[in-house]
Parts: sequence; structure tokens; C-alpha cells
Amino acid sequence: MYLKTSLVCSFAVAAAVLALGACSNGGSQIAPLTNTSRAVMELGVGGAHPNDTGLRMVDPAAVKAQIFVGQYGGPSAPGEVNDYVANNSKNRKEFCQIADLTGVNSLGVDSTGELWIPQETASGVNEITSNAPNCGKAGITLSDPNGQPADIAFASNGTRYVSDLVGNGSTAGDISVYPKGKTAPTSKLTNSLVFYSQGAGVDSHNNVYQSWVNQAQSAGGILKYSAGKMPGKLLKAIKITIPGGPIFDKSDNLIVTDDATTAVNIYTPPYTKAPKTFPLKGIGPQCSLNAAETSIACGDPGNNSVDVYKYPAGTYMYSFNSGLGGSPLVTIGVAQDPSK
Repeated sequence: MYLKTSLVCSFAVAAAVLALGACSNGGSQIAPLTNTSRAVMELGVGGAHPNDTGLRMVDPAAVKAQIFVGQYGGPSAPGEVNDYVANNSKNRKEFCQIADLTGVNSLGVDSTGELWIPQETASGVNEITSNAPNCGKAGITLSDPNGQPADIAFASNGTRYVSDLVGNGSTAGDISVYPKGKTAPTSKLTNSLVFYSQGAGVDSHNNVYQSWVNQAQSAGGILKYSAGKMPGKLLKAIKITIPGGPIFDKSDNLIVTDDATTAVNIYTPPYTKAPKTFPLKGIGPQCSLNAAETSIACGDPGNNSVDVYKYPAGTYMYSFNSGLGGSPLVTIGVAQDPSK
């Protein structure tokens, strides 16, 4: 998680992430671009990332799918979101980039391919910005007066749900609710179990799920808000003290990373039985399925990489460098375009 006063490479494990120390720096970057004028280009023509050379333009229409990777950053070292081709087993560099961001946590991509970036800006303003595919035109911005935004999820009825890691001051985090067409929240989903609201997810029935942690009680897990309404129901079979953001596949299997055991847990509906699990190479605050649901990509802040596994088998496939390195530039958010 990322608190306003300290950088943490995983959603609720301050000590574990601080122990990671400096991360490796992984190669050159596209020069910083403004959020309203971005190039779509690819650095390199193949081969291993550190040795990739050359520069060529990329036709956005030829990019069939993308993996978006968010770098946290901070006031003294602005973060970025880098965009990669979906199959990046050759460790190619980003083909486009959104620069000059601050406090980027998890990312979200809606059904149209629009990228959403929760962030705490350098001036302390909490907001969620949006951009068209391929680092395209900036879209609307959601204001967040309720706390520090860390994750965003989308319901089929157009409602957006933003998980506020912590509230303003020292208050607990909640889920802010943005009905279709609204750029400010009209309500919140709250529960007394929660202190850190790790992430939000929505299933095919528009039920909302919240990853939560309460360190004072050494507790954590998943809450379900049926149809996005209060009160939340604790899913008792999910016993994860440090859960990452919840995501769903097309069969409504619930996928949650466990930062304490560095594993992915896959629960089948109605989420009352023990999960299928597979190990991760490192702490995975956020994972994301490809559109075909044949692979899952997970952020790896300890190695500043994205690790890709077969889904649902969990077999490790490959990793690629996320484009930046060195504290506080750490890899957190990973999202894939579900529209392609």
C-alpha cells in the first residue's frame, strides 16, 4: 500500500517493502511527455530490453492489446504509466508513456479500453484521471474528496467504484461510489472491519468486492456488497491477511493475491471453498488477466518487473522490465485492455 507519509511497495506490508531497498534501474525511457500531447512510439526493434536500440513509430491500430504498468513515484520523482504490447516475452521497451504522474497505485481499464489512473498528485489532490488507449487523449477526471485513491473497478451499469486506501487524515479507507456520468462520489461503502481498503472489484452481477486489512487486529480479507449496496458481507472462507486487489474472470472466479505468502488464490463461486493457488515470483499488489483469459500479469515491485503466468494453471511464463527502477519508482499497477 502507499500511505501519504511513507512509501510502501505492497498494499499493507510497509516493513516488507521497505526491506526491498533500492530496485534495479532497467534501461532508458521515452522522454517525458505532457498528458495532452503524447507520442505513440516504440523504443527498440526487439531483443533483450537493456540492449534494445533504435526508434520507430508504431501504428496504434496495429496494437492488438496492451499491458499498462504504473510506477508509483512521488513529489521528488514523478511516476509514469508505461504501455507495452501484450506479449512482451522479448522484453521490449514501452511503446508509449504517460509521464509526470504522482502517487500512482493500481490501474484500471474499462470495457472501452479507457485507462484510469488513481493518484495523489504532488499538490496533495486526490483524483482519478483517464486516457484513451495507446496513451491517447486525456479524458474526464474524477475528484476524490474521501481519501487516497488506490484502485478502481467498473460495473456494467456505468457505476465506478474507487477504493480509497486510507481516508483523509487518519481515518479508515472506504469505497467511493461514482454513478454513471458523475465525476464526484455520491456515496461510500463502509464497514467497521476495514482500516486499509486495499482494492475493489465487480463481478458480472454488479456485486462489489473489497480487499481490506486491519493491522491492529492482524486481520484481512474480502467483503461483498451485493449490487453495490450496504452493508458488506464478510466472505469467511477467504482468509488472507494481506490481500491485493480483487479481480474476476468471465466465469466470476474471484482472483486475489496474497502478499503474505506471495501467491495467487482463485476462488470459485460462491467463494465458500478452499482456493486453487499458485506461487508468485514476488509480492503482487495487482494482477490483471488478458482478454482471452489465457494469462495473468502481476506487478513485482521487488524486481521492478511484470511477471506473466498461464491462467488458470499458474505456470510461470516470462517477465519483462517495467521501464523504471530505484526507490521510490516502483512497479505497482498492472492492467490489461479487456476490449481487444
